[in-house]
Amino acid sequence: MKKSGFTLSEVLITLVIIGVISTIGISIISVNAEFKRTRAAIAKSFSVLTQANTNIKRDLGLYPAECCALNDSKCFGELFTQRMNVMKSKLYTPNSEKKDDCWGNETEGLSNMSEKHYCVIAADGIIYDFDYEYSEDTFNSNPDDRIYGYIHIDINGPKKPNRWGKDRFTFFVVYSKIYPYDPRMTSSHACSYGKINDFFNNSSCVQEYLQNNDN
Repeated sequence: MKKSGFTLSEVLITLVIIGVISTIGISIISVNAEFKRTRAAIAKSFSVLTQANTNIKRDLGLYPAECCALNDSKCFGELFTQRMNVMKSKLYTPNSEKKDDCWGNETEGLSNMSEKHYCVIAADGIIYDFDYEYSEDTFNSNPDDRIYGYIHIDINGPKKPNRWGKDRFTFFVVYSKIYPYDPRMTSSHACSYGKINDFFNNSSCVQEYLQNNDN
């Protein structure tokens, strides 16, 4: 007479398989959700900054690149933040103020860390770091291919991981607009998604997030 039902070992194997599949499924869902949250935060910041850039031109008749002196990040930052919803702001030197309560302890990878940056905490918790250069590549005859400054963002504020390409990203400011990538070398860099903790090596991250609609 045949026995019906499953043995204990068969049941255990089935449960293990179900557990593995569930774990993989949850992991994929979690990664996709994180990607979508990151992309939404970047898109929001990009929209806020480009709108502010437009309003500066409308209000003053000048673009930000025309308004501030060499390395005057405070002037540069205030042009934007006067047209943003901001809780607090501070002029600071990343290299000497590691415990600043704005950008946080980990200032690694910021451009020109010995110069003053203008750091801002927005009402939504996103941190903006304004670094005005004017202009590091004046050999470029087209002003819209010339970097005048950088706007770094940390989409989750002081929370970890505080890594470029993961929760920290950079916008590039040229004469008349803000780029989500380095306009001088868009093909030479790819987003490392936090594996290389340097803004320059992650200079295509914003573009990759904004263009990726498959996740």
